[in-house]
Amino acid sequence: MRAAAEINIFRSEVAFCREEVNRLERQSRRCNFRVVGLAGKSPEEDCASLVRSQILSKFPSITNAVEIEKCYREGRGQPNKPAHIVVRVASHEHKVDIMKQRRNALKDCPFFIVDDLTKRDLAEKRRWASQAKSLWDSGVKLRFYSGRWRGSLGEIYYFGPNP
Repeated sequence: MRAAAEINIFRSEVAFCREEVNRLERQSRRCNFRVVGLAGKSPEEDCASLVRSQILSKFPSITNAVEIEKCYREGRGQPNKPAHIVVRVASHEHKVDIMKQRRNALKDCPFFIVDDLTKRDLAEKRRWASQAKSLWDSGVKLRFYSGRWRGSLGEIYYFGPNP
C-alpha cells in the first residue's frame, strides 16, 4: 500500500513539473509569432528582411518601431507548403499590436500570422477547436491564450465538467 501512495505522489510531482516546464516555455515564446504560408526565395534567404518587406510593411502604424530580434524558418516544410517562419520581436507590446491588427492588415495576403504555441498548448487548442467554433457561431466568444480557452472576461472556459 505504501508503494502505491508513493507512486501517486511521484505522478503528481511529474504532472506539476510538466505544467511548470510548459509555463516556462510559454513565457520564453511570449514575444514570438509564426508566419504561415510565406514562400521563400532560396535556402539562404534573409528571413528578417523578408518578414520586414512582406509582412511588417502592411502595418504602417508600427512598422518603424518593431525591432526583430530573431527570425528563422522552422522545419523543412512540404512540397506545396513552405516551412513556418518564427519571428521574435523585441517588445511584447509590439507583438500584441501586430496580433491585434493582423486580420485587417493581411486580409488579401496568401499567408497569415499565428501565435507561437508550445506543443502542449497547441494540442489543447486543437482538442477543443470544433466545440469552440460551435460556441463562437452561437454567440459565445472564446479566445485561446495562456494555454486555456477563455471567455470574454478572461475566465477559464471548461468544455466538460469543472475540475
